[in-house]
This record gives sequence, structure tokens and C-alpha cells, in this order.
Amino acid sequence: MSNTKTKQHVLEMAYLESLLDATANNEKFETETNKLPFICQLIKIAGLKFALPLSSFSHILKYSEILESAESKSDFILENVQIDGHQVRIIDLAQIVLAEDKLKQPINSRQNKYDSIIIMQDARFGLACDEILDTEMLTPEEVCWRNSSSQRLWLAGTVKSGGYALLDVDELLGSI
Repeated sequence: MSNTKTKQHVLEMAYLESLLDATANNEKFETETNKLPFICQLIKIAGLKFALPLSSFSHILKYSEILESAESKSDFILENVQIDGHQVRIIDLAQIVLAEDKLKQPINSRQNKYDSIIIMQDARFGLACDEILDTEMLTPEEVCWRNSSSQRLWLAGTVKSGGYALLDVDELLGSI
């Protein structure tokens, strides 16, 4: 790895670790995900890698296939579209999970950068992402789980060996 990439990786990991509220108690939250090995989909959002459990979504579409308008509906809802007979709200995940100073571009210019939409199991929401990466099998021991008093409920934990954050999709969608 080049020196520049190493520095970038160190900065990304420091940012992800800061999200875990390291000063809080060590009591971790309990979910089905942190009890058994699971497969997750790796995605890229605003230059950072994130993962979500494969069981949390039904399919992936190209953003260009569903684009209806370039007008933002709110700070984090990009579109309201019909997909397979369901009204689906397309969420700008970057607006929710990244601090304002970490966003590389404002929302209106980011819309044109999205590559894919991950449609959730209930088909009410889709998550916009810049890039779909690989899938990966994780064991609970590979994840540094958030503690139960974390303020960022959308963050299930971080995978230090992979340098990415694991999203808690239920908490993320519940906060919308």
C-alpha cells in the first residue's frame, strides 16, 4: 500500500472509531447479527466503505434506471419512486451517516454521482450509494460492536481488518 493510501486508511479508521463513542461503557447491544456469522454487502459512500447485512435488502438497481427527477425532497430523501408497485423513498445515506465536514460534495451535486440503489426488504426504502463492492462473510468476533449507549444507532460496529463501518439497517430506517 502506498504511503498516501496508508495515511488515508488510518484517517478513515480514526473517523470510524470516533463514531463508536469509545468513552462510553463497554456493554454491547444485542442483535441477531452479532451472534452468528453473516454475509454483508460492501458499498462505498462519499469515499468511505460501509457494509450492510445481505439479509437486510432484497435487490440492487442502477440509479439511472429509476431516476425520475433531480430535485431533492428533503435533506436525505433524494427521490420518491414507484418500483415493482411499491412507493420507495430513495435515501441519501451520506447525509445521515457522515458528518457535514466529511461530505465531499453538497447533496445536489452528489445526486449525479450515485451508481446504485439498494432496495430494502420491506421495499419502502432504497439506499443510494456511490459504488457496489464485494460481499464478505463476517463472524461476530471480527466486528468491534457499538455499545448500548451509543448515540449513533445506525452504526452496528466497525470491522477494523477491513477498514469499514457495519450499518444497523433497522435502526437506520427507524430513524427516518
